[in-house]
Amino acid sequence: MKDSKNKITTILASLLLASATLSVPTFAQESATEKTQTMDELWGDSGLDKAKHANAERGAWFSQDKYSMFIHWGLYSIPAGEWQGKTYYGISEWLMSGRVAGIPKEEYKQLATQFNPTKFDAEAIVQLAVDAGMKNIVITAKHHEGFAMYHSKNSDYDIEDATSFKRDPLKELAKPCADAGIGLGFYYSQMQDWYEQGSASIAWTSEKQEGDFTEYFNRKVVPQVTELLTEYGDIRTVWFDTPGGMTNAQSQNLLI
Repeated sequence: MKDSKNKITTILASLLLASATLSVPTFAQESATEKTQTMDELWGDSGLDKAKHANAERGAWFSQDKYSMFIHWGLYSIPAGEWQGKTYYGISEWLMSGRVAGIPKEEYKQLATQFNPTKFDAEAIVQLAVDAGMKNIVITAKHHEGFAMYHSKNSDYDIEDATSFKRDPLKELAKPCADAGIGLGFYYSQMQDWYEQGSASIAWTSEKQEGDFTEYFNRKVVPQVTELLTEYGDIRTVWFDTPGGMTNAQSQNLLI
């Protein structure tokens, strides 16, 4: 477990370093009234310094490989930016957000009953990557919508339990990637999870919030990241997204 987690240290470090001089994106925060903080303020100088220098040599492959495939895929692929007759332009995976269509989770979760991608072909995807000269494939394991695109034992809100597809596409990708020498990685939204927040329009820090981030993090995030790192073979990358107000300790908990 520790060896598997260590493989992703430099990727998160790179992402944190890239964010070090920027404020947390306004679009990534569900409350426009919240004070944005820089990563220096959230983590402190010592935390950023540790991230900057953590296992730098092991991350050299990330700069060398360069050309890779990134697949964003989830329930949002069904409406494809349209909801109740209105088209929302921009990033369609944010459709559920209160800043876009503001879809209540009880309505949004019904998309799972329509999701049945029978033409999914893992070997064809890997072959496309090989033919194009790509070195890695990163695919969505869980986006902000909170839906797991793999068979998660930690939640029934996943592709095998909640849809008629009844297959694990990430598991199907693992073998052909290994056979072809393509690095396999997973995108995982660790802070934003609109299914767990009670509504896509309610921030974790809102007075209307019935959930608790720390409880959600320990109950869902840590177990799901553990699943992804231990049940799918050699994982090259875990691509975390929008850390928001997560603490240094919480982030490090996903690495060590």
